[in-house]
Amino acid sequence: MSHRRAAPRRAAACAAALGAAALAAACAPAEGGLLGDVSDGSVTVGTTLDVPGLAGRDPGGRLDGLDIALAEEVLKRVADQLGEEEPQITWQPLAATDRDNALRGGEIDVVTGAFAPDAAANPAVALAGPYLEAQPAYLGRAGELSGPADAAGETWCVVAGSPEVAEVVSGPRPGRVLELASTRDCVESVRRGTVALVVADAARLSGFERLAPESLETGRFDGTKPVAYGLAVHAGDDDAKAALDRALREIEADGTLSRLVAEHLPGAEGVSAAAPGEE
Repeated sequence: MSHRRAAPRRAAACAAALGAAALAAACAPAEGGLLGDVSDGSVTVGTTLDVPGLAGRDPGGRLDGLDIALAEEVLKRVADQLGEEEPQITWQPLAATDRDNALRGGEIDVVTGAFAPDAAANPAVALAGPYLEAQPAYLGRAGELSGPADAAGETWCVVAGSPEVAEVVSGPRPGRVLELASTRDCVESVRRGTVALVVADAARLSGFERLAPESLETGRFDGTKPVAYGLAVHAGDDDAKAALDRALREIEADGTLSRLVAEHLPGAEGVSAAAPGEE
C-alpha cells in the first residue's frame, strides 16, 4: 500500500494556505510524507535524547522515555490504520531550534516534544495532539530556593527555542537569561553554580530531580498555562496529522497513554496525559 501519490495534493493545499511566496520555504516535504514512509516501513523521528523520563538512554544504553514509547505506540497504530506492518524507527537527536528546518527539508518525518501555544499557527508544521500537558516549572539546587522570587536578579537558564522562554520575562525577573542548547546543559549549569535556576516545564525537569533529589529541587510557576506536547509533521500533511490524532485518541481511550505517563514520569507533579479533541 503506497501513499506516494498524495504528496502533490498535500503540497497544493500547503501552497494555497501559505501563498506562493512561502511555498519554497515551507511546502517541500519529502515525497509521500509520513504515511508514505510508514507504508515503506521506515520512519525518522526527531526528539531530544538527553532528558530522563522523556527521551534518553537507560543504564543498558537502550532508548527509553515517554516520547520514545509514545512515538513507537502511535506509529504502530498508524501502521494498523494503513494495514501495514509496524515501521522501523530511526531516532534523530533534534534541538528545539532545528525542528522547523528539519521538517521543511524532509530530514524528519515527525517530531515529538513541547511546543509553544501558538505552534498551531506555525506555517512550517502541522501539529497533532496534544498527548501531554505540563506546567511551566523551575529547577534549582536543593534547599536554596523556596520559589523563583528567591532567584530574582540572578541568571536563569532556558533552552533556546523552548516554549517557556516567555516565562522568564514575567513575574520575578532574572538579572540575565542564558539560552543553552539543551535542558541537560542548563541543569549542569545549575550544578556548577553558574546559573540560579532552569526554567522549563514540569515533565522535562522531573526526571532530573528524581535522579538526584539530594541536590536538585523543582517547583512550578503559579497561574501559568500548561505547555502542550504534540507530534509535528510537515505543514500540509493533513492526512498524517489526522492519522496521528486518531492514534492518540485510541491510546487515550484504552488507557495506554495514562499508563505510559505513569511509567515514565512517576510522581511528576504538574503533568497530565492529554488527547486531541474529536474531528
